[in-house]
Amino acid sequence: RLKAPDEALGLYVHIPFCETKCPYCDFNTYAQIESLIPDYIGALQRELELWGSLLQTPRTSTIFFGGGTPSYLPVDDIKRVISTINDTFEIDSAAEISLEANPGDIDAWRARSLKDLGFNRVSVGVQSFDDGLLQMLGRKHDANTAIAAISSFRDGGFDSINLDLMFGLPNQTLQQWEASLDKALELDTDHVSLYGLTIEPNTPLEAFVER
Repeated sequence: RLKAPDEALGLYVHIPFCETKCPYCDFNTYAQIESLIPDYIGALQRELELWGSLLQTPRTSTIFFGGGTPSYLPVDDIKRVISTINDTFEIDSAAEISLEANPGDIDAWRARSLKDLGFNRVSVGVQSFDDGLLQMLGRKHDANTAIAAISSFRDGGFDSINLDLMFGLPNQTLQQWEASLDKALELDTDHVSLYGLTIEPNTPLEAFVER
């Protein structure tokens, strides 16, 4: 057993599953392997239990489910992981518990279910409110789906909603970028993360740009 940390930890939980792999993505994520989800969740629970024991039930002030697409998991699997964290870590009463979400995964029921599991912040991968750019990025959602997802989270009781937007996309105009920013402000989300596109080696997007 290790000495329990003096400071509260930040816990990152990686969910490597996606419905489809975006052509610009080089993260450790995979599509079309849903059959592995139950085994992965079981292994994740065992690793959480191991670290909780080794670190003597450490205190954590932030929990972040990233990926991949955490919102793509069945709610029952997310519940299993959250339950294990509750059993093996001491969670601060004011802890920020976040989940990355794709707009197409979210409806009113799922938003409320995530809130009931203890999540108090979501980060929605909007990327753009321009449907043509979303298609170029290989995203499964359109602008209206993103708007509906943000509304579902707000109606579900989330007070902290971040949305991600990307700039520097192939053939993106300044007017398209301004329109996405205007829509983000209009939706009155609590935080907006702005990312410049990096064209990673050996991705489908790299080949597209070279062509």
